[in-house]
Amino acid sequence: MRNKFIISTLVVVFSSIQCYGIEAYFDLKKFKLPDNSAYVETHVSFAAGGVGYKRTDNGQLLAEVETTIIISQGSEIVDFKKNIISSPLVTDSTLIDFFDVQKFLLEPGEYTVELKLNDLHAPVNPSAELKQTFILDFSDQVIEYSDIVLVASAEKAFAPGPLTKSGMDIVPFISDYYSTQMQSLQFYAEIYNTSKFLNDDMFLLNTFISERFSTDPIEGWVKMNRKSSADVIPVMQTFNIKELATGLYTLHLEIRNKKNEVLTSKTLNFQRNNFIQDATTEPVQNIDVATTFVARFDQKDSLLECLNS
Repeated sequence: MRNKFIISTLVVVFSSIQCYGIEAYFDLKKFKLPDNSAYVETHVSFAAGGVGYKRTDNGQLLAEVETTIIISQGSEIVDFKKNIISSPLVTDSTLIDFFDVQKFLLEPGEYTVELKLNDLHAPVNPSAELKQTFILDFSDQVIEYSDIVLVASAEKAFAPGPLTKSGMDIVPFISDYYSTQMQSLQFYAEIYNTSKFLNDDMFLLNTFISERFSTDPIEGWVKMNRKSSADVIPVMQTFNIKELATGLYTLHLEIRNKKNEVLTSKTLNFQRNNFIQDATTEPVQNIDVATTFVARFDQKDSLLECLNS
């Protein structure tokens, strides 16, 4: 449920045109608690170049965005939170993206989340709104995963807070785009109910990366770990993607039993841009497309449908 949205207003300043507006990324993730209750996390990331700043008394720059998050069912507001999210204090040449994470404890059901943003320091105070529905439907009758969270950074938590999961403070990576400079993909997820259905049996946690239009693991990007069953099992893993070429990919998480049967799985799409690796690969005119996923699209219409999906 990751979204990017921008609202901008053109302002004429001394014969030049400057574009002021909020540029933000939104994501929503679902998790289950040991008592079978559930919660959602809202993740909002603000692009440093897409917000307004004020200069503080010590000469540094500060951005502040007022966020309002409303969770509703039909016409009834179930929960809401209103906060002012501040950027780090920075100088003119060191603008830094900043983010907000909120948690909402909810009963199972279908909900609407509404996000409202108001830039407090842009010259025209632009605002932005986003609204979408989601379903919270965890079950105690099956083995299942939480949503997968891409991780920007993680460290041991010394006190519980909005970023804390399984004893770690986890800063989410609120994007699905990995640039050339990013050389690792780290993620966090949780597995539920294995103790109920596997008793004390061990199981295999199989994680791998595939091309977007394939379920076949790419050699070198596969991890297999034996796990003991438990009510909740946190999973934190990292893939080195330094040599992963530009392309569209899918991260796969599988649970397999002793018979190597897949009991449940979860996937997350991402995209990679890797100019360094691409420069070392074969020239495009020498590539036999019959050996790639492109060969599946032998008609112009089917290729256009894929690109527009």
